[in-house]
Amino acid sequence: MWNKVPYGKRKGHIRQYKVEYTEVASNYTQIREVGDKTRHLMVVDLKKNAHYTIKVSAATIKGYGPASQPLSVLTEQDLPSAPPQIVRAMNKTSTSILITWYEVPFGQKNGHILSYNVTYRLVKQNVTTTKQIEAPTLQVNLTGLRANTNYSITVMASTIKGHGPASPAIYVSTQNEGQ
Repeated sequence: MWNKVPYGKRKGHIRQYKVEYTEVASNYTQIREVGDKTRHLMVVDLKKNAHYTIKVSAATIKGYGPASQPLSVLTEQDLPSAPPQIVRAMNKTSTSILITWYEVPFGQKNGHILSYNVTYRLVKQNVTTTKQIEAPTLQVNLTGLRANTNYSITVMASTIKGHGPASPAIYVSTQNEGQ
């Protein structure tokens, strides 16, 4: 929302307004023009958790005048739109598995990653356990597992808004007892 240009600063009849909004990280600017009676504009399809600057300028028949001071805004966070990448598992002992992963791709984090949920399930039974790992940690050693048992493992990242999608399941077996 913006105010009319004060009469003393006008150089003729205001015909329209130009709203420029720039995503700071990419320096990508979009422009919307609206009529002279409009004093607000709903901007949609902005990136989540992104910093934007917004400027407004008024136009007369001679063209656009100077832009307003930039307004700095940060869009809200959202759920991650992609899972953590390259999830790997290595059986360390007969009762433990080391799980590692890479972060959610930058443009799909949609906020500050607070934690990761590592879910592991015995494949032949429907027994599921989830461990929450605080970010920025990108690994966990699952212990107390059954020997010579096949596990299905997924990892998902969370922002303040909740959990994103789970990674594709990977499968790994613990070693035989005594190995």
